[in-house]
Amino acid sequence: MMTRNPARPLWNDKPQRLYDESRFSVGYEPASRVPHTFREECVFLAKALAEEARGMPIYVCVSGGVDSEVVCRSFIEAEIPFTPVVFRYKRHQRDDLAAIHRFVTSQSLQLKTIPFDEEEFVRGEMKTWADRYPISEPFVAFDLARIDRLDGCVVFGCGDVVLESKNGNLASYELGSFFQPQIFIRAEKRVGCYQFFQGSSEIMLAALNDPIMQKWIQLQATMGFPNSRQFKAYALKKIWPDLEYRRKWTGYERFAALYFEGQKLLNQNLTSSGDRYDLPLQMLLDQRRPQIT
Repeated sequence: MMTRNPARPLWNDKPQRLYDESRFSVGYEPASRVPHTFREECVFLAKALAEEARGMPIYVCVSGGVDSEVVCRSFIEAEIPFTPVVFRYKRHQRDDLAAIHRFVTSQSLQLKTIPFDEEEFVRGEMKTWADRYPISEPFVAFDLARIDRLDGCVVFGCGDVVLESKNGNLASYELGSFFQPQIFIRAEKRVGCYQFFQGSSEIMLAALNDPIMQKWIQLQATMGFPNSRQFKAYALKKIWPDLEYRRKWTGYERFAALYFEGQKLLNQNLTSSGDRYDLPLQMLLDQRRPQIT
């Protein structure tokens, strides 16, 4: 079985963000072997998480997007039992809910639905989470609370490698706030994976080696593509041909005003300054390259 190699998030060389002026950086452990295909690495990671769970229930948080569906498919292909979970907001996107129900029905999965009052959370509980795990991103506060509400191994379909061109150079952009749920999982001695697509060194290398990603790397300078995310759904559908292609953004569009209200509340105590780190593509590849002797 593969060995998972988690990222090393640091703020001023410390494992936790303590001050507003702290600068974020991240490093990755080298892969333990040459990666297989992206699809195979997704299945390997599902198996590794099942081993870590040691029989406890596995919950995959689903949003209606392709990322969480790929995580579900990975557990299905690994033949590992799990429960898909949706947190039902007061202003949930109907299209997202419809996509979730189509998928779970097609796979004969039992969906767990948990009501979540986003207004009550932003104006109350959110600050408690932000005080414990300094963040400037409301999405992350939501996810900390979602992990806390589930008793088992919790898995999220996020963390995909996103490359951007800056001054002619490609870099992966990393956000410090989005590492806080994984820090919470470790601090609370929980089992889970917040950023599934950064859950191992091998899965990240497999994503970067995927032919669609390689094609984007070759063409982006001349075609004017701002980042690799716009190719993601197309690339995933090439890997899983029966994947339903649909437009999906954050899932929070219907309460954008509330989101910005939450961001303003968080930034009263901690701004987003220093929260982003641009990791050059070559450095990312060098860090994750297998150290084989």
